[in-house]
Amino acid sequence: MIRFGEYRSTLSFIWQCRTLRHAVYLSLTILLITSVVALSWWLPAKVQVNKLENAIATKRKMMVSNVRLVQLRDAQRRAELEIPALEKKLNSTMSQADLVRTIAKLAKDHGIHIMSQSFDEGKDDRDNAALYIDLNLSGSYAAIRGMAADLTALPIWVEIIDASFLNNSEKTVSISAQLRLLTYRAGRTSL
Repeated sequence: MIRFGEYRSTLSFIWQCRTLRHAVYLSLTILLITSVVALSWWLPAKVQVNKLENAIATKRKMMVSNVRLVQLRDAQRRAELEIPALEKKLNSTMSQADLVRTIAKLAKDHGIHIMSQSFDEGKDDRDNAALYIDLNLSGSYAAIRGMAADLTALPIWVEIIDASFLNNSEKTVSISAQLRLLTYRAGRTSL
């Protein structure tokens, strides 16, 4: 069995060999020189990379800001062009009976069956009276989606404030939809 003392004397002997000692010093010197050269090349490169990344990030932020500015300007122009049409819709004097006929025609054009409809007049907080319309519809999802999209074509402002969809049966493509619409009518005329 080899004892620790024997290892120590063996290591001491090896360390005392001049050749081995010079080889270790030479290896450490080469490692140190290589590290210094590598760091002297790497550090400036890293600084340049960081500067480039910061410049790219700054330019990217400027580009995003410019794109958002252009999008905002375009949205403002479109809104300014749509204001007269919106005012015309809000000032519409369409009667409730005309509105019922218009919605019924729109549903028929899309192949939708109106199962029931109800109306509720809201509080008059301003010049225009709010009218809530509850519709129970039956038809395909695509037809109901098409009808909802075509509500914007009505001559009166109509907005969907709530919608729920139920599948009638797994064997048919027909669904039931409950839509709650909101419209404003100019003045408070009795209909």
